[in-house]
Amino acid sequence: MPDALLAANAEELVGFTLDAFEHYEKGTYFVAAVKTNPPDPDGETLVGMLNVVLSTGQRYFPQPEYAHVADLYVHSDYRRKGIGTALIRGAKTWAELQGVGKLSLDVDAKNKAANKLFAKLDFEESFTSINLVKGIRSEEE
Repeated sequence: MPDALLAANAEELVGFTLDAFEHYEKGTYFVAAVKTNPPDPDGETLVGMLNVVLSTGQRYFPQPEYAHVADLYVHSDYRRKGIGTALIRGAKTWAELQGVGKLSLDVDAKNKAANKLFAKLDFEESFTSINLVKGIRSEEE
């Protein structure tokens, strides 16, 4: 991961560090950490993470169409401090370096804080899906 990418995103994180690690064939993880006082054995505590993967949208086409944010988490004590924004921007820059032109993600419609963040970052709704559930145990069991 180019140092410029991390530095550009870390500028927003006063007191935090942003790093990319665990690069794998079709994706990477970004993490945000804060210095601990007193320090833990590693000197930092993980406060946020993002997993981004390349996706074609179609099984049979090898060229990725977009990068998909599969996982995004920021510890509740550290939300609204720019960590989520920095993680998303890191994923965006990584996607651009992979040669794809779109970044996608899924979000629960009821998660107002996340939806507000993604709207601020210019994500637009592309479609709505409904999660359906059916019980498989009979009432008599």
